[in-house]
Amino acid sequence: MMFAYPAIFTQGREVVYVEIPDLGISTEGKDNDDAFLSALNAMVEKYMSMVERHEFIPSPTEIEDVNLSSGRFASYGKSFVSLIEADVYEDFNPEIPRDRNEGE
Repeated sequence: MMFAYPAIFTQGREVVYVEIPDLGISTEGKDNDDAFLSALNAMVEKYMSMVERHEFIPSPTEIEDVNLSSGRFASYGKSFVSLIEADVYEDFNPEIPRDRNEGE
């Protein structure tokens, strides 16, 4: 299952901060690549937790509707928005029963 959410990246003095407002996620990394991977991991973990708990999963905000100045880290430095996409295999979805011996 593929899903994507916009993320706000903000360059701080020593780290890059990332916020995914739609999912209430905040994280950071030592550079853009590290921050992206940290945000991707946090997004997948949060999404899968919501699926497992049968919680409401919000629709992603359109990327052009993201307000950079309202981001949690807006005052820390220059910000930009990027879409983070993830592909979660059916193995992770508790709603889809699967025979583990299938194909053996």
